[in-house]
Amino acid sequence: MARDDLQTAKVAYQKSLEIGQSLLLLDPEDGRTIHSVGVGLLKTGDVTMAEGDVKGAREAYQQSLGLFRRLQARAPQSPEAREDVAYLLRRLGSAAMAAGDVQAAHDAYKESLALARASWRRAQAI
Repeated sequence: MARDDLQTAKVAYQKSLEIGQSLLLLDPEDGRTIHSVGVGLLKTGDVTMAEGDVKGAREAYQQSLGLFRRLQARAPQSPEAREDVAYLLRRLGSAAMAAGDVQAAHDAYKESLALARASWRRAQAI
């Protein structure tokens, strides 16, 4: 992606995040808003990573993961919530690897794999 495209995307995601975070202040338990802000942070992390700011990407991914964990805690049987957390863990693992933090990457990938296995077992039981 061209540098100008990255900057344009980053500005758009930041504006979206500002709106979402304002909505969260009004209703901190609204699941759709929590999910929307989580996705916005994920996308911000992706753009930040593409810009080469690994530390900033990890921070955005961590914040996003926190929101997706909240949603998973509210609906522990939800395959979508579990998959969102697993996906964020993989992104976080990739960012940790880019930062040279092998242990953090290992931990994130290991947890993501455990969630994927749990999803597979549940699907097999149906």
